[in-house]
Amino acid sequence: MPKVRPLTQRQREEQAIQMEIQRASQLVLNAAREKRGREDKTYAQVARDIGVCPNTFLKWRGGKLPDASFGGVIAACARMGYRLTLEPFPFCQ
Repeated sequence: MPKVRPLTQRQREEQAIQMEIQRASQLVLNAAREKRGREDKTYAQVARDIGVCPNTFLKWRGGKLPDASFGGVIAACARMGYRLTLEPFPFCQ
């Protein structure tokens, strides 16, 4: 049976950062879904409302939100009525 090495501190930090990226992306997409449901709109209509083209929003929904421009995501959040806030992250203190 092969030996299993524990993750290094750096690997644990990278893993935590990737999980945080996924968590934040999911929050943004959940906000868009809630807006869609509240206002009874299509995803294309929601995309236009938040200032992105429908194809961009489709890419975001397909997992490409972490690759989006930071300013674009903040602007989309603001147009949905949300503000991003920063709080301490345990691995980077």
